[in-house]
Amino acid sequence: MGREIIVAASAEDFAGQASRLIADAARSAISRSGRFSIALSGGSTVAPIYARLSSEPGIDWTNVIVFWGDERFVALDNPYSNFRLGREALLDRVPIPDRNIHPMPVGARTPRDGARQYSETLKNVLGIGPNGIPVFDMIQLGMGPDGHTASLFPGNRTLGASSPPNLVRAVHAGLSPWVDRLTFTLPLINAAQCVLIAAAGANKAARIRQVLQPSSTPTRPLPVALVAPTSGRLVWLLDKAAAEEAA
Repeated sequence: MGREIIVAASAEDFAGQASRLIADAARSAISRSGRFSIALSGGSTVAPIYARLSSEPGIDWTNVIVFWGDERFVALDNPYSNFRLGREALLDRVPIPDRNIHPMPVGARTPRDGARQYSETLKNVLGIGPNGIPVFDMIQLGMGPDGHTASLFPGNRTLGASSPPNLVRAVHAGLSPWVDRLTFTLPLINAAQCVLIAAAGANKAARIRQVLQPSSTPTRPLPVALVAPTSGRLVWLLDKAAAEEAA
């Protein structure tokens, strides 16, 4: 369905644009199918987005189902936990039932066990879509200065295809904090109805330029450049610093 690029005028507009995109998707999905499934991300960019989303009108939170696209293999109350960020910035502020919230199983015996458990949870809750892959209404991602997204890092073997496709993988950290992680894989991400990539800051501009304005010189694609929904919508939301430096 192509790629959309939105440039926010300010930090406030950045959070507002993202929260409205998510809220519009939620209202539409609930009206259409009775529920809205979303995978959240971590990172410094998203806390203001989630805070704004908590006050968006007209969302039936009893029919919102929340997962996470990646997680550090730490306790859910650890300061590094993406779940903790999402809970404090969003979920504690809205009337969503606990049964609708599905954190990654960081209490599993090993990260690989956790990845297998979360894959089964995804199938059980969302069902199986085309090619045996659950289909999210929306997956919200960020991007690191190195071009990683979720916990898919440059050069990591999780970027490769597998048959049948893996949904969730355990990976070693590609940056600080140096802890193991769980992450959605590209087949799962690219099966979504909509993927929103929110990237802010001049320190990400070089990688954004590499993705949005690829040169004719062959290079190994950055992980974020491999996000390309098969039949869904891809939205890049940038702030002015990222967009101007990338131009």
